[in-house]
Amino acid sequence: MECRYKQIILFCILYCSCTITVQNLSPRTHKGTRILFHQLFLSTNLIPKEFGDLYTMIFEARQEGDYVDFAEQNEESVSFFISNVRLFNDKIKNLIINEFLS
Repeated sequence: MECRYKQIILFCILYCSCTITVQNLSPRTHKGTRILFHQLFLSTNLIPKEFGDLYTMIFEARQEGDYVDFAEQNEESVSFFISNVRLFNDKIKNLIINEFLS
């Protein structure tokens, strides 16, 4: 389950990076990606606020997984991320297709 959890977090971060890349921007860090994502998509209401909150939680989970020794997630939080990240990724995918590739 730990591997799947990390993959879900990575996919979400990569989707956010894609939304920024299609606008010819390239932040150097994950934190820079998070800041630009909030500025470009959440403050302009292209993405609903609840997805911004989710992305912040995912970003923090990634930081914890990378930098906290022996960080573990419980089954409840993993299930929460799995179901919500699917919705988030679908929203991002639709945004890219409808706003930037059409």
